[in-house]
Amino acid sequence: MDCKHTNVLSLSAKTADRCFIRWPNGETEDGYAPCVRGLGGGDYLTIRICTDCKTVLDLDVAAIQSLQDEALANKGPKPEW
Repeated sequence: MDCKHTNVLSLSAKTADRCFIRWPNGETEDGYAPCVRGLGGGDYLTIRICTDCKTVLDLDVAAIQSLQDEALANKGPKPEW
């Protein structure tokens, strides 16, 4: 039986550059929200969740994996101050 997503919780939050991210592999970073369909991006998180099937609607899981890979590739040693 397919869910028709009739009961949806919509959440919108302004984070500016104060978004904390924990990627699926456990790595973390701070900054702007990642631009991913189903999550929002930049200064805002915009999430829609079906409360019947507990699914984040329109979530682009492939984009999350791609952003995680990119973040890890760009992560160099931390500067010593």
